[in-house]
Amino acid sequence: MLELRSKQILGTLTLVAVTAVTLVVAPYALMEPMALPKLTVLAFLAIVALSLIAPALKSLFHSNYKILAILSALFIFQVVLVMLFSGANITAQFLGTYQRQTGGLTYISLALLMLSASLVSDSDFLKRFTRITLVVGVILIVYGNLQYLGLEPFPYVNAYTVNAPIGTFGNPNFQSAFMGMIGVVSFTMALNQAFKSSIKIGLALVGVASLIVVYETLSKQGFLNFTAGLSAVVILWLFMTKRKTLGLAASGIGAVGAIFTFLGLINTGPLANILYKGSLEARGYYWRAGLKILTEHPFFGVGMDGFGNWYARVRPSDYAAKGFFSWSNSAHNVFLDIGSSGGFILLAIYLTIFVLVIISIIRIVKRSAGFDVYFVALVGAWVAYQAQAFISVNQIGLAIWAWVLSGLIIGYEINTRMNDVAQSVPVKAKQQFKKVKNQTQPLS
Repeated sequence: MLELRSKQILGTLTLVAVTAVTLVVAPYALMEPMALPKLTVLAFLAIVALSLIAPALKSLFHSNYKILAILSALFIFQVVLVMLFSGANITAQFLGTYQRQTGGLTYISLALLMLSASLVSDSDFLKRFTRITLVVGVILIVYGNLQYLGLEPFPYVNAYTVNAPIGTFGNPNFQSAFMGMIGVVSFTMALNQAFKSSIKIGLALVGVASLIVVYETLSKQGFLNFTAGLSAVVILWLFMTKRKTLGLAASGIGAVGAIFTFLGLINTGPLANILYKGSLEARGYYWRAGLKILTEHPFFGVGMDGFGNWYARVRPSDYAAKGFFSWSNSAHNVFLDIGSSGGFILLAIYLTIFVLVIISIIRIVKRSAGFDVYFVALVGAWVAYQAQAFISVNQIGLAIWAWVLSGLIIGYEINTRMNDVAQSVPVKAKQQFKKVKNQTQPLS
């Protein structure tokens, strides 16, 4: 496995990656100042991460990390196969669509950083990661409010609502989604009994400030994923504090709420008037187009980030009749984006990683001796991202959090399991030694 020094560097690199990829922009240097700089930093740091884990790469496939290592390798291998056999331009697939850049290079880099994060995930690292998450959140809260007040320091042309905060993402929807994640982490950390009252109040204020920015963006995504993430936190708190009955009840209520929310997003049910709007109706067309692409190109999709090249061919026939004339280069659903780009195999691998994260969460909760606030805060952020991923696109500055959080959750389950085994071995060895000693006859 990794040497101690390599592991320390890898941990620092993971923190630098989520910070830099989220915040980096190049307003004066590039025509596309958001996605391309993020891709450049992401790819560079992924290469550095690979160089650190390369000496131990072979041993990973024979360790407790083997399932994640195999899934990561299969995902990367399938991305390469898609680029070779989908029939789309390889260069375009490698770099991705202009202003999105979610092509093969992005997904390969994200998979490598997920694997890297799993190797460094332990209690101490989760604390460091939570702190850096809140620091990035505060930076974007301040920056978002500057944009809202018309004090934007960079020469961006906001193509959306005037003065709606776009943060370092280039879109108020992404800023809103990230603020929702920060709100979940902030309010969860305010539950930390080890903190002083002043720190708890400060964390609660950060959470409130993040929701204010969500309101300023005029985007409901932040409120949606904040609700989903905080609901997950409440459910985990009930289970980890041995309130199983209440936890099951809360889980049932959460499931019903998720169903009603989904129905509202498709303009059905009691929440339709609150959640549904024109952009969501357009998303329905994007989703149907994504499903059609997936079923018509099941093996290799239409190429990485290739949805936009096919949308006009597969969009529903009543699209224009309903008054919609917009074009999209994304299915506005991360799962459908991956499926339409790479086919069923790539989507199946991605969903398997998704399920592995859920299994890891359940295992940790089952063997927990109390409320692990740092772990729960990151799970809440992961759930918040998944809620956003259902109705939005895979922006690099947001996607890196999902992949790194997945690696941290899976790695935390592995490392805490290994620690439990390590602590139980000496006790068993001692008991075995006593048994042998009692059975041994003394020599004269």
